[in-house]
Amino acid sequence: LLVEDGVQRRRFYLAYAWLWHAKYHAMWAHDRTVDPDARDVHSLARERVNGVCSNTDDWYNLFDVKEGDKLFRKVDERVRIW
Repeated sequence: LLVEDGVQRRRFYLAYAWLWHAKYHAMWAHDRTVDPDARDVHSLARERVNGVCSNTDDWYNLFDVKEGDKLFRKVDERVRIW
């Protein structure tokens, strides 16, 4: 039995999100990104997921993300590399 292509593509995004799943206290995240003594050059896990997904057109279609949703980014503001 073949699974619909859209279902497989949704699973890709869900697996990607679970790969970076993390729990941390808001103050720790703030200190890690703002405090010069505790600064870390690596992106927070949520930014690795939300930043990538919100720049991918397929993600908007698969998860029915619309203007006004928290992670919505206008088409002309999405990053295009290729």
